[in-house]
Amino acid sequence: MIRISQDIETEPVSIDDVKQFIKFSDDDGDEISLITDMLKGVRVHIEKMTGLSFAKKTIQEKFEKNNSGIYVLHVAPVISIDSVYSLDIEEEQTKLTLNEDYYASGMYERILKVYGVDTQLKVEYSVGYGEEETEDLPFDLKQAVLRQVIQWYDNRDEYLQATYMDTIGSIIRQYQRKW
Repeated sequence: MIRISQDIETEPVSIDDVKQFIKFSDDDGDEISLITDMLKGVRVHIEKMTGLSFAKKTIQEKFEKNNSGIYVLHVAPVISIDSVYSLDIEEEQTKLTLNEDYYASGMYERILKVYGVDTQLKVEYSVGYGEEETEDLPFDLKQAVLRQVIQWYDNRDEYLQATYMDTIGSIIRQYQRKW
């Protein structure tokens, strides 16, 4: 189970980026609101499809105990692992210590090797592009967001049906993680 405990504060592709891209100069509040909704909708969809976070957010993820003790975090790029807990049958938490109870490796495929998990593992971690620990949002992903927003804006029926352009799908497939 994945839960966003703190979502992004500012869209990584701004409303000004979109307005410039679609050559929209009007300050009509209803249109700006529509474009803002489309912008967030595209970002959220691409994030879900790729397992990437376009900006900093905090994730809480629970895993059922497995015999191998190896767990792969499902959202990337990982900025930091903030806490790791073993949960017992009553969901009582025991905090685990890095390099004693668990080991972490990787950035895009962040893998934890954990010892001493009772029934579940809970990991709280920060993810996102554009932070000191990670690179900026890749150019093609930013362009995919902009192109999809203009497509929806120009063809509002497609927005209501959540139809995506083929070129957006091909960009998403390049970044999809294989679990």
